[in-house]
Amino acid sequence: MLSGVSADLFHREGCMESIRTLLVEDDIDDVGSIRAKLAVPGKAAFAVEHRSTLREAVSRARAGGLDVVLLDPDLPDASGIDSVGRLRAVAPDVPIVVVTDTEDEDAVDRRSHAGAEDFLVKRRTDRTLLERSVRRSLDRQVARIAMEQRLRALEKSEAGFRTLVMQSSEGLVVVSRSGSVLLANGAAEELVGASIGGLCGESLGFPFDASARKELAVRGDRVLEVQCVEGRWEQEPVWLVSLFDITNHKRAHAELEALTTRMCSLNASLEQLASIDPLTELLNRRGLAAELAIELRRKRRSDGPLAALLIDCDDFKQVNEHLGLAGGDAALKQLAAHLRESLRPSDHIGRIGGDEFLVLLPDTRFAEALQVAERLRLSISERPLRVASDALHVTLSLGIELLNDDVSSLDEVLLRTQASLRHSKHSGKNRVSTSDRRADAGAGDAEERIRCLLSGDGLRVLQRPVVRLDDETVAGAELVARGPAGIFEHPRDFLRLALEHNVLTPVDAVRLRACLEAARALPPGSRCHIDAMPSTLLETPVDELMAHFSANGGGLRFCLGISEQNIVGEPAALRDCVRDLKACGLRVSIDDIGFGRSSLETLILLEPDAVRIAPKFVRGVARDVGKARALRRMLAAVHSLGCEILADGIEARDDLELVRGLGVAYGQGRLWGEHDGSCGASAEFSRA
Repeated sequence: MLSGVSADLFHREGCMESIRTLLVEDDIDDVGSIRAKLAVPGKAAFAVEHRSTLREAVSRARAGGLDVVLLDPDLPDASGIDSVGRLRAVAPDVPIVVVTDTEDEDAVDRRSHAGAEDFLVKRRTDRTLLERSVRRSLDRQVARIAMEQRLRALEKSEAGFRTLVMQSSEGLVVVSRSGSVLLANGAAEELVGASIGGLCGESLGFPFDASARKELAVRGDRVLEVQCVEGRWEQEPVWLVSLFDITNHKRAHAELEALTTRMCSLNASLEQLASIDPLTELLNRRGLAAELAIELRRKRRSDGPLAALLIDCDDFKQVNEHLGLAGGDAALKQLAAHLRESLRPSDHIGRIGGDEFLVLLPDTRFAEALQVAERLRLSISERPLRVASDALHVTLSLGIELLNDDVSSLDEVLLRTQASLRHSKHSGKNRVSTSDRRADAGAGDAEERIRCLLSGDGLRVLQRPVVRLDDETVAGAELVARGPAGIFEHPRDFLRLALEHNVLTPVDAVRLRACLEAARALPPGSRCHIDAMPSTLLETPVDELMAHFSANGGGLRFCLGISEQNIVGEPAALRDCVRDLKACGLRVSIDDIGFGRSSLETLILLEPDAVRIAPKFVRGVARDVGKARALRRMLAAVHSLGCEILADGIEARDDLELVRGLGVAYGQGRLWGEHDGSCGASAEFSRA
């Protein structure tokens, strides 16, 4: 005869009445999911009550009337073993099934010892597994109550208990505290696979614990679950052990695990297929949109550059007409493979339709993006595509755009890069172009602009003061060349135009000479800072450079600035040039430190006299803990190299106080009335 609780449970299950279930879960989505899994049509219903904290669950369990508890042990007011133990303390006769996100096997073992009946992982649990786990837990509870009743009978009548054990249809074993089997019924011996009487005197092979459940592997690939309770027999303490055959359950669970793993793999494959162009095996528009969203979030966190290239095959319609659609598809596949081979693993390339492709270049400055675009163009134009016996010579037109933080969608990127691509198409194809702002009002003809830059017409030279931070006195001057008024006024823009037309070094030389001529107006002995492009330094003999400085700035003390963002490729290429310039008495500064990814390498190789910290690391630094931490680390490295330091972009008093406290001696910025703190040029300062 079973207790009232267990008998009542069996009665209600047999009559299709509800199983009273307490669901303890703080995630509302998981609550809905578990409720749906328990709503199985045609089977015994579950009357589910929900609590979201352990305190509420303990209060409800203490009130009684529950059949089973489904518990996520990681709750707002408790976690892990503590959750299971506290519920077990107030409801010792109610089975607890842990349903959690964790897959930690150690956690399974600990919670089992804490008294949980079963342990399920949410993402791997379907309604069948959940219902089976609940019913197994209820069965275990009934078996445990039955064993306790039998032990009480044992204490009253040893002979009666022996009869009860031997006649039970369940596998029951009496084990001494030393681990030896004292008594085993036929059902137990059948489960273990021993002959009649063969278990007596043997050991089951593991230690016993009243709060733990064990699994025992036996012959025939069968698995038994072992439960035990304490008792006394023949005046000695013993364990009463029950054996359950869970082979089918373990097999079903393993099959479900394998099926779940396969489904996850298939879902991942389907997700990938949904993002891949089936012809070229590059990203499709959906895949590009997903990668763009990731790169934009990264750009906003790190303030790094992000470039986009739009690529169109020139006159590809003729390829389709000559080879047919199948041949055209084969050519596109080869083209896509060649493009992908020319990119870094961190770059993203996708086909956006027809013979158009889009490339996203993370952490890529404008000069680097131009190099990548030119490499892609040459990789196709210099290598014919081979389809059957035909060798196809294909060319590309490309448009480049640096993406700002205000970009939010793939359509916006395409809209911006299409303007540059149109310029490439209209300019003769097989070329790389930037944004077609030159088509705006007042832009004029690009060739005419280049002619003006090469002649120096319209160049203006402005001064930017450099301030000594300890007393805020002017310590020197920086000379910056500006282009003619209009969209190419800024050095960043007219130098980009010059680069696109392959006249960067001649234009930069004109700019340098204009600044040196303006330096004549400075008082003798003044310190003057002028910047130059790396290509100018590499392509101009040192004695010729020094002759310009001597002719235009007699009596001045010059510092030549090289912007770190303009150093493309290996900084070592500049090492000999910088060394020779310093040997001639010219001081050298590396400017915009922190802009790129090779700052430390540049400083170590070139050994400059001074450095200038980029404005983005200084502006607002007093109100940004992360930026302040990055600045401190950067300054520690620069200080160790013995370089003088200037901080550009100082706009507020609190920023000034912070950088001054970090040992920075000189600065520039709008705090001293500057109207152009981002001109991209360098600054000069005294050695005092």
